[in-house]
Amino acid sequence: MDTAEQSAWFVALPDAATARAAGAMPAARGGVLARHPSGRPWIIGHGYPPSAVPPGQGRGNGLGHGTALRLAAAGRLRVAVAGFCPVPAGPLQHAVARAERGGHVEDLLWLPGSFHLITCDDGQISLYGDVAGLRRLYHTRLDGLPVAGDRAVALAALAGGALDERWLAARLLSPEMPADLLWSRLSPYREVVPVPPGHRLHLDHDGATVSCYWRPPEAVLPLPEGADVLRTAVSRAVEVSVSGAERASVQLSGGWDSAALAALACRSRPAGGTLLLTVASATADNPDVRWARRTAARLGPAEHRVLDAACYPQLFDGLDEPITLDEPASFTVSYARVRHLAEVLTCFGSRGHLNGQGGDEVLLAPLAYLAALWRRPVLAWHHLRGYAALSGVGTMPLLTGLLRGRGRSSWQGGRRSALRWAPAADRARLVTGWEAVPWLPPWATAAAAEHVAALLDTLDPPAGDAVMHATVTRIRACARRAAAYRDALAQHDVPAHFPYFDRAVVEACLATRPEQRTTPYRPKPLLAAALEPIAPGLLARRDKGHHNHDLHAGLAAHTPHLLELFGDECVLARAGLIDAPALRRALTGTGPSSVAGGLPLAFVTDTVAVELWLRHQIGGT
Repeated sequence: MDTAEQSAWFVALPDAATARAAGAMPAARGGVLARHPSGRPWIIGHGYPPSAVPPGQGRGNGLGHGTALRLAAAGRLRVAVAGFCPVPAGPLQHAVARAERGGHVEDLLWLPGSFHLITCDDGQISLYGDVAGLRRLYHTRLDGLPVAGDRAVALAALAGGALDERWLAARLLSPEMPADLLWSRLSPYREVVPVPPGHRLHLDHDGATVSCYWRPPEAVLPLPEGADVLRTAVSRAVEVSVSGAERASVQLSGGWDSAALAALACRSRPAGGTLLLTVASATADNPDVRWARRTAARLGPAEHRVLDAACYPQLFDGLDEPITLDEPASFTVSYARVRHLAEVLTCFGSRGHLNGQGGDEVLLAPLAYLAALWRRPVLAWHHLRGYAALSGVGTMPLLTGLLRGRGRSSWQGGRRSALRWAPAADRARLVTGWEAVPWLPPWATAAAAEHVAALLDTLDPPAGDAVMHATVTRIRACARRAAAYRDALAQHDVPAHFPYFDRAVVEACLATRPEQRTTPYRPKPLLAAALEPIAPGLLARRDKGHHNHDLHAGLAAHTPHLLELFGDECVLARAGLIDAPALRRALTGTGPSSVAGGLPLAFVTDTVAVELWLRHQIGGT
């Protein structure tokens, strides 16, 4: 088992948990980053350089736009900030002193940036990630004492944790494994336990304790007030991410979310040095580039560069090159494109790259809000008919799905129904309840299905409000994918930022009434209202691009390689989790469970991601 050698990681240790950890550090390629007052290691890790460089100088110094471990202390309180936190040493020290005097350590989570917070108060260690899920936490036991860190693979390397075949089976589920499994129960390694976002982890000699420090705000703000709060929050998130970088960049797709970030980035960088980067699609009727050019023409000063689809790697290119990430990444089949993008950004010298992932998830409410809207039946029916038309599902079938999805018993029953996908089970895959129903691909084995069924049988129905549960679940699922994308770019020395996952941005959106921030008749009313005073008329687009040709063309060109990948050396098949011949038939056949017959391609791309990740973990080729 190997750590993700090109990714930064840390592990926090109680004051006594050092004997075996110190000997294990060379194998994990880490070093001591901070020590307890006793002199024994407090934090060990890799990829966190010293943070003594003044703000904005150097590369990857943590005060500018890379990753660092910042240390401060006041009284008995010692604090480590691991990640991106562009606060100079003086203000950071003052913030820690205020937190120590007032007894409100969690106030430090409002410092700007994206980071983990690690505290030690009189020997009691607490760790915090973020509320969205960009900054993950895990814990395990080392020589009987609790330890915690940000990478499951690093903890497994230290503690000798083996791969968990239950997690591998559940990772084949599409679109996601249920949230409770993903965030609270399972990691890729046995005995390594995840900590849900928005929770604190407390370590002492008796063990590890997880408790909630964040709950979603009540959705009470009308649209105008919510827009004011969002405008302030997202402007600050963008400014913090890129204003101090000599050169910065924005991934300008042509859609609303990236256009808003581009406008705010240019506004916070009046001296220029900003690159707006657009990737063209090979799909003939995709209007993204046209809209991206329109957006760039209205902004400045900034350079707009379009990467020609003919010169851009195809999807499924370069799958032979190793990917060293914590988990299988949804973008594995486009990893050659990620590398190409990183090369462009590196040549430009970007020290802060903005990405609009998370925009849909925070700005729009899930369809479950319609069921809660029936106290206003005229408005509810108006929205219901609009979404039925947009989705191509009849009004009554959509209404039936909403009513079935309201109760907790229906959530539980949906999870324990037939697990394996079949053409009749697709039903447009609209999420009308608590979470999306997960399906195994047709090539999952009976053993994989048994693993998943046993896991689902352990789940309790979720508590609270269905709309908020569905919203937070979507946000955290997207943040998990964004974190992998951030790590992939970081391996090429490109710091990536995702302003829509900033806590203040998330709270501004969730606090706005769902029926006002979401409507089938206007795209993203909350973002439109927030940006209009800053960039009038910028968000005018009403259509949406797609990349179907890119995906199908890449799959067609690389089918021979995929057939070889899922041949005799297929590690998932050797583990008894997939039927490789069935997968090969799905790639080449024409039946209803084939790609040509309408099988969702996500099943293929997810299985490719798990196969390649597992090969890397076990040292296969």
